[in-house]
Amino acid sequence: MLRLRHPLALATAAILWAAPAAYASYPADFAKAVTPCLRNGDFSAAEKEFLHDAMTPGRNQLLYLYELANLYRMKGDVDKSIELFGHADRVAHDYEGKALVSAGAAAGQVGATLTNDTVLTWEGDCQDKVMSRTLDAMNYLAKHDLEGARVEVRKAEEYQVQERAKRQKAVARAANLDNASANAKYGNMFSYVQDVRNSFENAFTYYLSSAIYRAQGASGLDDALVDIKRAYELAPRAPAVRQAYLDIVAQGGDPAALEELKARLGADPGLRLPDYADYAHGGTVVVIYEVGFVPPMGDVAIDVFALNKLYSLAFPIYNDFGGPQPPLEVTAPGAAQSTSLVADVRKLEVKSLQERIPGILARGTLGAIAKAQAQQKATNSFGIFGQLAATIATKLVTTADLRSWLSLPAEVQTAQLTLQPGPNDLTLASYGWTERVSVDVAPGSTTFLMVRSVPGFRTIKSATVKAGA
Repeated sequence: MLRLRHPLALATAAILWAAPAAYASYPADFAKAVTPCLRNGDFSAAEKEFLHDAMTPGRNQLLYLYELANLYRMKGDVDKSIELFGHADRVAHDYEGKALVSAGAAAGQVGATLTNDTVLTWEGDCQDKVMSRTLDAMNYLAKHDLEGARVEVRKAEEYQVQERAKRQKAVARAANLDNASANAKYGNMFSYVQDVRNSFENAFTYYLSSAIYRAQGASGLDDALVDIKRAYELAPRAPAVRQAYLDIVAQGGDPAALEELKARLGADPGLRLPDYADYAHGGTVVVIYEVGFVPPMGDVAIDVFALNKLYSLAFPIYNDFGGPQPPLEVTAPGAAQSTSLVADVRKLEVKSLQERIPGILARGTLGAIAKAQAQQKATNSFGIFGQLAATIATKLVTTADLRSWLSLPAEVQTAQLTLQPGPNDLTLASYGWTERVSVDVAPGSTTFLMVRSVPGFRTIKSATVKAGA
């Protein structure tokens, strides 16, 4: 067995062991694993890439659970997806508990300063946790389980409540970076999300929650109204949100409240002025269209000044945000509607990174100081050979952490229609594809039509839930 006795060799070996360079190539590894899944429905590559680490405690466990759960949802295996999302939720809560009572988290931060953020356990952020519960709610809807869906959207709301104050402080800090190089490199990325209040409040989550509560019938209208108001606050121009807001107020049967809302929304030729009879005799179809994938992160060199010396370190950045996704055209008997954007998940992911940048920069600066001191000590103790070894080790561990949940949709678009009871044949069409589906609408019911689409692959599920379920 090889024995390392030289102090410098021991230190260098420790640093190299702690630098999981593979994490820096996570976007490429994800694409390699997921491409065959989407091309021919073969999930063995994804399972080979993600399953072992998803079931094993480690730095990547939560990330791999999210990826695998979402890929199974895309495949249509909602039971397996529910199982994995549930496991992910337990792991996320376990991380939260350990962060409160253990010194291990602090030790990990110290390790990151000596190497880089890839040594940290990937714990996700509030945006990831909210989306995991939201997507799992759709799993339960696909199983016609309205109560299960309600439980999941309540969990999503709990995450948002718990994180609200902490995240607001993080946003305020992120607006004032004390590093000219970082401000210059991140300027374009920050401009992209200047209209986003924070990463964790998600208009789609509130919209879906409102639709789930409304599907209960009269008993759920108060909760539905609370959440559609939140969705409207975040996405006031989204046609589906405006229509849902109008419908819920009308369904509540308060003419004065309806007139006040009509005045607030203003003249909008796309809005259908509701009649309570629509809900008594027809059914509502809520179309949820998830399209594309969020972009992966790249890296950027940023200058950090430490100990009278300038260091160029690698940090994560979003450079390519992608363009707007085409809508889904929904044509039904006597009705037609196009989906519209409710949540740009790309912007939420970018905003999340913006909120984390101050902490990443702080660890990078401390790391530069620690590495500079290590180099100086190595030079003093072992001369040119010590300096060379320390320099090589430092370069090898100066790597940006590019891990992020990549199977999330780029955009979530929605539409809402009121159809006559009975079987309704719908035509769905978007860029490059057309498909016909049949939905069975019941009086006073809500039908959730859920479409997940990426180039060359899509899944379509529908579920009708009767009021009072």
